[in-house]
Amino acid sequence: MGAEPAWWTRGAAAGTPWASPGLPPGRTVGCQPRTIALFRERTELWSRGLHLFGKAGKERVRFELFASAPFRGKDLLFHDATRHFQTTAEEAQISRILGLEYVALLSLTNSLVRWCCIGDAELRKCEEWALHIRSDPLVCVHADSKTNCIELIKNNGADAVTLDATHAYFADKCGLRPVAAECYGELASCFWNAALPPGYAIALVKKAAKHLSIRNLQGRRSCHSHVYSPAGWLLPSRYTQGSRICSADRTVPEYFWKGCMPGAGGNLCKVCIGPAEREGEKPSSRCAAHHDERYYGNLGALRSFGDVAFLEHHNLLQNIDSGWATGYSAGDLELLCPDGSRAAVTDWQTCNLGPVPPSVVVARPMTVARVYDFLAKSQVKLEVPV
Repeated sequence: MGAEPAWWTRGAAAGTPWASPGLPPGRTVGCQPRTIALFRERTELWSRGLHLFGKAGKERVRFELFASAPFRGKDLLFHDATRHFQTTAEEAQISRILGLEYVALLSLTNSLVRWCCIGDAELRKCEEWALHIRSDPLVCVHADSKTNCIELIKNNGADAVTLDATHAYFADKCGLRPVAAECYGELASCFWNAALPPGYAIALVKKAAKHLSIRNLQGRRSCHSHVYSPAGWLLPSRYTQGSRICSADRTVPEYFWKGCMPGAGGNLCKVCIGPAEREGEKPSSRCAAHHDERYYGNLGALRSFGDVAFLEHHNLLQNIDSGWATGYSAGDLELLCPDGSRAAVTDWQTCNLGPVPPSVVVARPMTVARVYDFLAKSQVKLEVPV
């Protein structure tokens, strides 16, 4: 027996769930039909609860029904933006509450795309994407990691995600297929009949640390884009084999003293700092393998730095000049080369740890065409330059 709506929440637009073309409806409290009557009989109890623990409740200091920060989360049980509950009509249908337009969009299963978003930051960007694409329904699905997204897509809980080369390899082992690859060069160089232009993995150090080379980093403080990333994890492990550790999973953590490699755990989480703190909220995503961790990704590794930072070369000069490497200019930094020498940060084509394949959008085999069509339309409608 399906659940039917008994109550729905009212709140600010900023607290609405997921992304959708236009403004999404609020959340609904559902239950089995035979229990709706009981809910309605207890209206006085609900009202008293809101009087005590609602936004303006007398006892909200002890417990606030619509607050998630004390539990280190967001939108737990109810959206934090909820103001109060509103009862539904006696024979209310879900379509009346959600709105016919919203239900119609969700019914377009042949064109609907559910994009897997890793962390809150990606979810917010996906929501903006959905609001701007409008004519093509996009639903944003929240996940905690790239691995979680792979599992969701495999089990039909989402349709697509963008993965780095390492995770794309894992996804292939789970039966997912490539839809499109990111291209970092000119349009003419991005056709499939030629190798896609790669990024490059680099090791960045302070110019003043003259004693450091790629050969003597053991026991140093390191910063990496994230666990399993080609530039931050896989390629650096080729230069730490002097530790005589055969497993790549153990090589990097045991080679360095401490650092930040989001998602790694142990000593390589000690330098990570988590998300930007909000008043009254404790960081809950410290060392998480997504953008809620401020030291995640290429920009995060540059911001964290340590004795050495492992990242991709993309937009390196712009990121340094924009203040991401706090207190440093491009002239204060150098690259470590595989032969033990050093080079200027502009010489990444000749001084790098190896090429990094482009990130890939993956999906289940039966949805590849749908996702590709959606991406092609998005690129045209949002006027992405080529």
